[in-house]
Amino acid sequence: DEVEEEEELGYAEGAAESYSTEQRKPKVIFMMGGPGSGKALQCERMEDRFGLRRVTLGDLLCSELQSHSDRGRHLRDVLERGEQLPEV
Repeated sequence: DEVEEEEELGYAEGAAESYSTEQRKPKVIFMMGGPGSGKALQCERMEDRFGLRRVTLGDLLCSELQSHSDRGRHLRDVLERGEQLPEV
């Protein structure tokens, strides 16, 4: 398994080098699963092995709430009223 993963990683790295920096897009991997399914552990392993950065929904929400933007104030008001956050 490790050999296959290293080969896949090597291919991905080689492919990325053929593009100019203007065309390169960030790689995004969505990790989904129920509570206790091992998402955090798998994310930690991918961070260590592939140099990825984990961003959780909680991280995004905290950042938005701390930004003092219109959206952040709206979300804070919704949370203070005990309502469910909007999906969009």
